[in-house]
Amino acid sequence: MITGNILCLLCLNKIGRKNLLLLSLTVSGLFLLGVGVYFTLMDSGLDLASVGWVSTLCITAYAVSFQLGFGSLIEPMSAELFSTKSRALGTTFTNAVDAVFGVLAIVLCNFLVGNFGLSVTYYLFAGVSFLTIVFVGFFVPETDGKSLQEIEGIFET
Repeated sequence: MITGNILCLLCLNKIGRKNLLLLSLTVSGLFLLGVGVYFTLMDSGLDLASVGWVSTLCITAYAVSFQLGFGSLIEPMSAELFSTKSRALGTTFTNAVDAVFGVLAIVLCNFLVGNFGLSVTYYLFAGVSFLTIVFVGFFVPETDGKSLQEIEGIFET
C-alpha cells in the first residue's frame, strides 16, 4: 500500500486526479477479475499448484493499484470538492461514508464467500470497480489545476 501511495504522489500532477481514479479502478477491477478466474479454474478441479503464485500476485497488485488512486485520493478530493462553508461537514460525511462502506465490504465479503464462494465474490467486487468507473467518468470533475471558484462553478452549472 505504501508503494501505491508513492506511485500516486509521483503520478498525481502528471495525469490528474480523475484520470488516476479511472486508472486505479480499471487496473484494480482487472486484478480482481484475474483472482476470480483463478478461483473459478480451481473450483473446476484444475490443478493450479504450479501457478499458485498468480492469485497472490493479483491480490498484491490489486492492493497497490487500489491505493494508487481510489484508496489515496478520496479524502483529499472531498476536501477540494466541497465549498469553504460546507467543507468540514462534507469531509466528515465523506469519511463516515467511507468507513461505513469499508465495514460493509468486510461483512459482505464474508457473506458472499460463505454462500457463493471466492470466485463469485471476486467477480462481484470487480464489477463494482467497473461500475465505479462509470460513476467517476460522469460525475467526478477533474480538480487538478483548478481554483476553488472554478470547482464551485462546475457544480453550479
